[in-house]
Amino acid sequence: MAGLGVRGRRGGLGLLPLVLVSRAQSAQVAWLRPPTRATARGLLRTFLGPTDGVFWVCLGLALLGLLAPAGRRGEPTCAGVAAPLAVVPPAALMLVSQMSPLYVDRYVLYALSGAPLLVAAGADRLLSFRVHAPFATLAGAVAVLLALTHQFPLLRADRDPARRPDDLAAVARAADRELRPGDSVLFLPARTRNAALTYPAAFRGARDLALAEPAAESGTLYGRETGPAGLRHRLARLERVWVVADRDVLAGRWTPGSPVERAETAVLAREFAPAEESVRGEVAVRLYVRRALPVLSGAPLPPRVPPRPARR
Repeated sequence: MAGLGVRGRRGGLGLLPLVLVSRAQSAQVAWLRPPTRATARGLLRTFLGPTDGVFWVCLGLALLGLLAPAGRRGEPTCAGVAAPLAVVPPAALMLVSQMSPLYVDRYVLYALSGAPLLVAAGADRLLSFRVHAPFATLAGAVAVLLALTHQFPLLRADRDPARRPDDLAAVARAADRELRPGDSVLFLPARTRNAALTYPAAFRGARDLALAEPAAESGTLYGRETGPAGLRHRLARLERVWVVADRDVLAGRWTPGSPVERAETAVLAREFAPAEESVRGEVAVRLYVRRALPVLSGAPLPPRVPPRPARR
């Protein structure tokens, strides 16, 4: 036991540089949100089938697979390997992410291999009840063919670019259509700036209001942004501003963690009102105009905002 403890401490010391480097890069996952029950249901649908017919059949077979008799002592069984593989990684990451959000479904896709093994174990148990071997083989082949035929339209739809929740090309097309040279734009949260980084021509001439240092120069993914005070000062001089934003942020379903992004949402809600909007998947391209102030009797009217120049 003493030797095991020594090896454990040595292993921990060996991982310390990785922990320190990863800690310094923690801002790269700052956009992640804590998983919810809907997240868990979505992952279960991903593992067992997106359509009701396939999902409920596979869920029943998976539960039946869990009831398979245990093997001899020390002998692994299909369910004994598949159940921990399918359940433990996503469950552990979801629990940890309640304190420090780290969960993304692609981080646990390797656990998907446990789900079909459980379904297969359940099907094997179902067909073991006095079913002749030729019939069992035929039934298995027919089940696989029906599942593939039923879900083939979904497989094709998943490869459609319009299915992407972050269709950057569509966001860029909306920005290219709406923005004019000299227009100010906010990216909320900062990761939505990836549309401008991927398609810079669509945002040419627009002013990135919160950006203090570009991504390439700062060595970061999305660039370094100015502080909350500087952002409020820049917004105070504007009558209109375009916002490229996550729809959950605009709807109040999610509050960003960055002080700059919280300042953006607060100023927009207090001093601006939404006008035009183009929605593309989970991202909206929305124009905000300053709320009209009450005009006192005899007070001069504010100067009119000049029309935007046409994009060349």
